[in-house]
Amino acid sequence: MAQVDYLSAKILIAEDDDNLRKTLMKILIREGFCVASVSNGQEALELMELQNFDVIITDYKMPVLGGEEWVKRLNELQGKNKILLLSAFLEEAKVVEEEVGEKISKPFKRKDLVNKIISLLKKNNFQGR
Repeated sequence: MAQVDYLSAKILIAEDDDNLRKTLMKILIREGFCVASVSNGQEALELMELQNFDVIITDYKMPVLGGEEWVKRLNELQGKNKILLLSAFLEEAKVVEEEVGEKISKPFKRKDLVNKIISLLKKNNFQGR
């Protein structure tokens, strides 16, 4: 059986904090993932119209389009197993717990982040590119 190349996955980061967004991009690019990033849910929707992503890492609290409305809309478009919710407010985000495939609290460890991404890829039967 061939081994799946999870690093060929395309990941979208939706995070309004510029420093964290840049840090996430550096981490995931160093790991070998193909990464794009935006600063809010509206920008994410616009980019998702142009290309497909295997995992969407999203903050819960963002300007323009964020929170419960954003997560539910994202789930409808992509399915929950493509969503990794990244938030310092996981207690507050409990209302959308069933709408996401994985969640991780800020601050996080690099290894935990990568493991959550791979978990989502497995849930989606990702076969690589």
